Amino acid sequence: MTAQKLPLFGGMISPIHVGVAGVPLINDIFGPPDKALKTPPRTYELHLWVMPSAALQGLQVGVTETATGKTSVAWSGISAAANVGVPQKVLDGYPVRGDVSVILGAQAAAVPVFPVGPQMWGYYLVTGQGGLYEEERRFIGQDLQGFNEGVPFLLAVQPPVFPLPPGTPSNAVIHTFVQGRIDEMSLAFTPFGAFGSIARLTFETKDNLPVIPGHFVDFAAFTAFGPDKPAFGAFPPSPYIVHKIPFGGGGQPLLDHLRVAILETEDPKAGLGVHGYFIRH
Repeated sequence: MTAQKLPLFGGMISPIHVGVAGVPLINDIFGPPDKALKTPPRTYELHLWVMPSAALQGLQVGVTETATGKTSVAWSGISAAANVGVPQKVLDGYPVRGDVSVILGAQAAAVPVFPVGPQMWGYYLVTGQGGLYEEERRFIGQDLQGFNEGVPFLLAVQPPVFPLPPGTPSNAVIHTFVQGRIDEMSLAFTPFGAFGSIARLTFETKDNLPVIPGHFVDFAAFTAFGPDKPAFGAFPPSPYIVHKIPFGGGGQPLLDHLRVAILETEDPKAGLGVHGYFIRH
């Protein structure tokens, strides 16, 4: 039996509730589904990413045993200017078993605030269920003729400026979910031209409204590349800024599709390329 990645946060990216200085707010991350059963519990592997929205945001992952209240810290960090808008993996297969809870506490010294401040996403899986098996990758990109694939979406601030093609849209629906199916997704946001831009990802309903009112996720699309650069912020290193993350699955019944918009660029001639792949389970 192969291990299935199961999404956290209802199959979406979740905004982090951030408290005022000195008054942290608690964000629930994970509790084992079998923690209330009398049978021997299974061990779960927990993978978590966080993405700060401003410098000097303090974030901390804690683990608590329900019966005794014993608590300790699995990860803690303070954001710097260089990782604003860039995902950081903070739990990499962290083992959790029994009646325990994993939470994230946060304090902030800057805006923006919930639901468009810092964000988190991730997944869990049952250990001991065999090795991971990757099925066929399906392309995320523009609708093309015949069987052609490999051309990313191109977005531009309106109106697009030469040399960007006229009629280039500022946003596009890049993926549509199927109810009850989990889509393991990888997404790349890359500048068209030698200037950076901002990619805004929105989880939307059939009516093109955010599933969480007012929620969006802004990613920094930079031109720099290399092992220590933001384009390789995923763990393990990858050009996909969202890397093999399961979304969908019915945890958020209103979730219908993903939309990406180009928010701004450093130069009016710049655009944004959006591409990726998904594996449907």
